[in-house]
Amino acid sequence: SALPIDLVRGSINRPPINEQWSGLILSFQLILLVFFQWPIGNWLAKHSVKFGLKISLSLFGIGCFLLTISGLFKSGFLITLIAQIPFSIALAAFLPTATESVIQESPIEKNGIAMAMLSQCFAISAFFAPLISGVIIDNTGNAIIVWLIMTVICFTTLLRFRKNSSPVNSI
Repeated sequence: SALPIDLVRGSINRPPINEQWSGLILSFQLILLVFFQWPIGNWLAKHSVKFGLKISLSLFGIGCFLLTISGLFKSGFLITLIAQIPFSIALAAFLPTATESVIQESPIEKNGIAMAMLSQCFAISAFFAPLISGVIIDNTGNAIIVWLIMTVICFTTLLRFRKNSSPVNSI
């Protein structure tokens, strides 16, 4: 994630924070994830996979947008803290929903390879996302562009759901 480096380097107007505060913000996000995981998963089990993916994308987009605007204010630290709430709910919604969508959309005889491909998506993103966001941060001096790009990607993907009936085929 670009968040730790964004926090310790600061942004356009948001001052940098020390590593301890950065760690506390990330810990806050993980604690919220633990808190939200069961109730969100239970709630989403009563809805379609497409609904769960829409909720996840919407909340990821909101979280990224909040991080974008947090860099514009001197008191952006508070906005960054608030952004962890939609991020945590989005993660709680995404993890089980993504797995369920792969199982539902792939032929039963291909479920194993489909799950392996989902795992590879996580592995590939863990390699490339820090590299790409690091280059952007190094070239601009802050992460506003990273958060803005992620906001646009989330909401553009969400709009594509309106056009397609299959959540997997629309991504």
